[in-house]
Amino acid sequence: MARRHAMKNVLPGMQTAEMKNAEVDEEERLTADEGEKADQMEVENEKRKEKGIQKKTLKERKGESERMEEPERSCG
Repeated sequence: MARRHAMKNVLPGMQTAEMKNAEVDEEERLTADEGEKADQMEVENEKRKEKGIQKKTLKERKGESERMEEPERSCG
């Protein structure tokens, strides 16, 4: 209610201290959100890299097990 009343008395181009504070709070919140998103994306990228490494090691393990089995098959 007070905000509506304050806005009615403001001429176009003017801002009350309350309006300026609201804008600053909004900007701070947005920059904090962007920072959190960036942190979250970094964590996700790290996880993807780790999964990629794990997949490679699994593929390597499969390749090694196949290599180990091949000589036995050729001998037998």
